Amino acid sequence: MLADEIRRPYQHPYGAPARGERPAPPPPRPVEDEQADGATAERTVHRLHHIRQVSDLAISVIDQALAHAS
Repeated sequence: MLADEIRRPYQHPYGAPARGERPAPPPPRPVEDEQADGATAERTVHRLHHIRQVSDLAISVIDQALAHAS
C-alpha cells in the first residue's frame, strides 16, 4: 500500500540545496578550454549588445507613447 511505503524526499531537478545549506561550488573547469572561453565571451558580448539595442528601442517606444499621451 502507498500509505505504508517509506517516501523518499523529492529531489528537485536543479538540485536546489535545502534551506540553510549553501550550494556546492561549481566543479573546476579544465584549463585547456581557452578557445571555448573566448567563444563564450564573444557570445556574451554579442548578447549584451543585443540586449542594449532592445532596451534602447523599448525606451524610445515608451518615450513616444508618453509624448503622445501628453
